[in-house]
Amino acid sequence: MIIKRPIKIIMLILGGCFGLAIGVLIYLSQTGKTVTLRQVDENHTLIQKPHQVKLAQLTFKLGERYPIDGYQAEERLNVLFNRKSLTIVYRPRQNAKVQIKKMEKAHYIATAFQVINANTKNGIQTIPKNETEIDRLRVLYSSDGKKWKTLKTNYPNWGVRDPDIIHYKKVWYIVYTAGLMKTTDFRHWQRIDWNYNVSNQWAWLWAPEFFKDKNGQYHIIASASSDGKSFRIYMTDFDPDTGTAGTNWTEVTRSNLAGNTIDPHMFIWNNQYKLLTKDEDTKQLNLATSNQYYDGFVNSLISIPNIGNIMVEAPEAEPLNDFNTTQAGLRVYFDTYDMNGNYYGIHYTDSDSNLSNWSDMQPIQADFLVRHFGIWNNFID
Repeated sequence: MIIKRPIKIIMLILGGCFGLAIGVLIYLSQTGKTVTLRQVDENHTLIQKPHQVKLAQLTFKLGERYPIDGYQAEERLNVLFNRKSLTIVYRPRQNAKVQIKKMEKAHYIATAFQVINANTKNGIQTIPKNETEIDRLRVLYSSDGKKWKTLKTNYPNWGVRDPDIIHYKKVWYIVYTAGLMKTTDFRHWQRIDWNYNVSNQWAWLWAPEFFKDKNGQYHIIASASSDGKSFRIYMTDFDPDTGTAGTNWTEVTRSNLAGNTIDPHMFIWNNQYKLLTKDEDTKQLNLATSNQYYDGFVNSLISIPNIGNIMVEAPEAEPLNDFNTTQAGLRVYFDTYDMNGNYYGIHYTDSDSNLSNWSDMQPIQADFLVRHFGIWNNFID
């Protein structure tokens, strides 16, 4: 009797604890609360806009309930209690070598940025009022320049706006407003130190882009202003062997470039330098021509038919025929918006071989609302 009584007591205690545990588990699995769900990649960069969901206090296998195309969720048990947000980490399904093969086979590779915290509905993006934008890099690829796929990968977890991309040997360089970085696998990213405003001569420097001159030398071109009212076009050197960008800027002088010009895109077309810009005062696109990349540009207006009240910016050009540009025209991409803070994503217009007549604008196809293209053409760049 002395031996059996403690065993019975212990059994009763264990049974009570087990029953209590079952009760707690049932309670936690049935009691719900509203939390903000954050879906991030392995660099903890947001993949899409955070959203509120109703979850049980004890939650698991959320990746199956909230899947993201091209990513595999790291499954884990989550006990919420007083937590107001929950983060799920997703890893790309394809490895770095597969990512690189996609880039090498694509006709076009583009960089853009996605506003993670914006509301997008029916192809219209509305920037949140009184809220700071969360801008993150996105890489896309395309075979025809019209339909674009987003690379499902790990992106850098810092603000990236107005990015442009080049490929040199085994390195991909990306320049963007206020920064410069590189990658070799599109999964690991390295910032490059660049004091682009070393003399403090500007308050603003926007939308830098790479361009290569007729001698094969790389440069960076950008719009800059000291007062925020009058933007000019400047350029500096870039050395892709070392990843070093210059800090001495030279103004691109002009014959009739607009006095307030932003978003420059420089390229060579039929042995002449072409400079696409936006006139910030008239909100129109201009295509200037010169025999030298540093001065003498003469403007001509790009007249896009039936554009209505839509505003355009951030122009980018690609030839309609990579191998015979004298017989074909240009495709010019541009960002579209209105004066009420609504954005409509990247559209394009095609020209004739004389660059004088332009088609009605058409939207690109992509799985998010794309803002501000920078394009690398694997066939000719």
